[in-house]
Amino acid sequence: MKNKWLVRWFGCFIIAVVVFSSVQAEASSQSFKDVPHNHPYKEIIQDMQARGMINGYPDGTFKPNEKVSRKHVAQLLGKALQLAAKSETGIRYKDVPKNHPYYDAISNVTQAGIFSGDVNGNFNPEAPLTRVQMAKVLDLAFGLTIKSVAYFPDVSGNDWGYLHVNALYSNGITTGNQGYFKPNEPVTRAHYAVFLHRALHLPKVPELDSTKPLTKAQILNLLYRLPHTVEATITTHKYKASQFSKVRAELLDKVTEPFVDDELKNYYADMCLYCDMSLFPLLLGETDYRFEILENTPSLIRIRTVSFDIPLQDAAFLEYAFEKQSGKWKLSGYDWKPIGAGSFDLTKEEALQIVKNDYERYESSSVRVTFLDSKYEYQHDWYTKQDYRRLVYRMHVDTGKDKFNILFYPHSGFFDQE
Repeated sequence: MKNKWLVRWFGCFIIAVVVFSSVQAEASSQSFKDVPHNHPYKEIIQDMQARGMINGYPDGTFKPNEKVSRKHVAQLLGKALQLAAKSETGIRYKDVPKNHPYYDAISNVTQAGIFSGDVNGNFNPEAPLTRVQMAKVLDLAFGLTIKSVAYFPDVSGNDWGYLHVNALYSNGITTGNQGYFKPNEPVTRAHYAVFLHRALHLPKVPELDSTKPLTKAQILNLLYRLPHTVEATITTHKYKASQFSKVRAELLDKVTEPFVDDELKNYYADMCLYCDMSLFPLLLGETDYRFEILENTPSLIRIRTVSFDIPLQDAAFLEYAFEKQSGKWKLSGYDWKPIGAGSFDLTKEEALQIVKNDYERYESSSVRVTFLDSKYEYQHDWYTKQDYRRLVYRMHVDTGKDKFNILFYPHSGFFDQE
């Protein structure tokens, strides 16, 4: 996140480098012939053109569906961020020699941690930038904060770009396409203009003051990023059958030493790669309903939240701790408690919103959820082996394609068709 200070305060004039001027001549018309009035991004494309941020072709076209190459995005972001080389030796890619016309731009964005190459040491400068790669680039370049997450069926929690995609979603830079993100599709000129336009219009982010506690948004960003990154690191090494000493060295950059040598060491030894389980549950909106900051100082943060769907489909209360060491926030503690006889006490209004949000992740149209009535029934708790009398909400769901009733359990956030 080291580049978050480089962008927001520059103002829009920094992008006046003209997004496609390095390879295309400027179109003189104010309206592109191939961007009709009913084009979904016509206003954004025109606004970007009026600001001098994108150009068209001499024939008056914009070619909105043409792909954007990695080398061009590298050059444009480098100019926008005013990146300078950090090392005289630069970055070496097998397919980007020093006499390559984009060598400096590619080297600068790589040294800044915005771009990287493939496992074979190539940058692939002519290749189109995919949507998930663009998510990473914008996340790192603009220092985005994750305040909420989305569910895209084609971007799982195990995908390397999961956090970057959700950073774009959380900041309104992407909304997906009919419930999908389509991570491996190339970024078109139209979508590049839209992504950049939305990123440039984000509110200004103040510089971090190390003497003051973090804001709620910054704490949520820690919560969504650090545990997920730790889980991904452990999983990757487990697949490689790495010795824990190697895993430990990498984890210490993100986790405090006591937590690594106790909790994470034991977890790594017992970890099952073929079980649907993880140490940290993948949160999908629970913080919108139950989130409490227990302690917040410039060096220590403790928070409490819940999970509606911890492994084995049981709800749980969660607590996380973060410590700042040498100016860097690290995960220092984690604990979870099965719900047992407890309850999240979700209200009827919260339940309606949870169900609506969940079904709209899969539907392209708006979903209607109606409260019917409530009742009580006994539910068996897997951990305590006890039966508890639970409140149940009955609701009717209309997706536009189907209609059905569901049962919602406010003690856990779990629901299913009746």
